[in-house]
Amino acid sequence: MKLLLSLLFSLLSYIVFGQIDRSKEVDQFANVIEKNVFRLMLTVVGLFEEGAPLTFSYERQILKPVTAVLHVGPYLSRTTSLDDGRSFAINGYASAELRYYFNLFRRIRKEKVVRNFSASYLSIEHNFISNPLFVLNQSSADAAQSGSKTYMNVGRQRQFKQGYLNVFIGPSINVKELVDGFIVFDDFHIGISLGIVLFE
Repeated sequence: MKLLLSLLFSLLSYIVFGQIDRSKEVDQFANVIEKNVFRLMLTVVGLFEEGAPLTFSYERQILKPVTAVLHVGPYLSRTTSLDDGRSFAINGYASAELRYYFNLFRRIRKEKVVRNFSASYLSIEHNFISNPLFVLNQSSADAAQSGSKTYMNVGRQRQFKQGYLNVFIGPSINVKELVDGFIVFDDFHIGISLGIVLFE
């Protein structure tokens, strides 16, 4: 829990204070935004959802500052119990996300780094986890089961040359209740993604 709280405070600090660009580095690609960006990343997720998707990611500009992001790859999870010790499982994972970078144009005006949408964003994300593909030291029934969730996220991403960092937090929403005219937050997730940008 302490680790998750520390991650939460780090996220909020990164989003709030990250608007201040303290770097004086000279980067000829600092203001270049590609319409198609491919990444390989590991995401560590906590709070009510715990796991680590290792994904191939594709981000496509729809209309600046709006993009669509697709992720696909294995979902890694590990649990520890007094009876069985550590257990491990691998599921399939996929997600689709629509992002709005609300401070992108402001960063461009202030001549801050915006490389491949290095900015803060609001998003709607829908993800899917398959049934376990591999389990170790536990039964398939005890591992994460297939299912899907929809999240409303606030996050911030940054590209450092070919390195990539993204932090985010958001509640899960019940789409059925939303259609019926109610906003129901089922739970929250918080995560950090580290990766590399491909084909650059």
